[in-house]
Amino acid sequence: MNLVIPSDDKLSECGAARVRFCLAGLGLLVVTGSCSTGPTPQQMKPDEQTAQPGVKTGPQTAANELSIYVPHTVAGGPLAAEPFSLVQGGDYVGAIIPEGYPPNHHYLARYYRGFWTPVKEQVAEAEAYLALFLETALHDRNLHPEYPLHIPRIKANLPKFRRQYVGVTVNNARVIFCNFFPGAQGDSDGRWRYSFVKVFDGGPSFWTVLFDPATKKFSRLRIDLGF
Repeated sequence: MNLVIPSDDKLSECGAARVRFCLAGLGLLVVTGSCSTGPTPQQMKPDEQTAQPGVKTGPQTAANELSIYVPHTVAGGPLAAEPFSLVQGGDYVGAIIPEGYPPNHHYLARYYRGFWTPVKEQVAEAEAYLALFLETALHDRNLHPEYPLHIPRIKANLPKFRRQYVGVTVNNARVIFCNFFPGAQGDSDGRWRYSFVKVFDGGPSFWTVLFDPATKKFSRLRIDLGF
């Protein structure tokens, strides 16, 4: 999965360097190039067709690659001394974030409380119900009107996302904050296993949802709509 970053008149060298650094931290492959001379979508291979930074693409079919925009902000956090516990099933790979980490992360500590550590069985339950939830969410009139444009592609590409699972407490209920972001290349020891991933304006390839292990229900679906 490639992301083309414009240079020169579109983005300063300093700015491009910051973007390369931030996305490299997520394990994403970043290519620097010019918007005017780079390959067109027709010239690119199917697995290289991604959104150009700074440009919102229209609705795409589920068969298309996931779009990634240059994030406006990457909310970084401290690196854990040890990698987060890896958890995986037949079609997913993720990491369980231990309860001692979130209080030290700016974003998590600001918006959530009552941290706890999910177990693999709870994660497996969340993953088992996820596809059905996304199908049902398509008909939820309370969601943002743009979400139905992205949910089918998200659902079709679920195995391509990496996950992070954070135990939080919302309205006195223990729920799992499920954080989804583009799968990285060669990321068995990538930064995502040491630090919570949070970007702003990264596009619909970055999304989150809460799962309640007690009720087996999801809530608060949030899809990053980019710019």
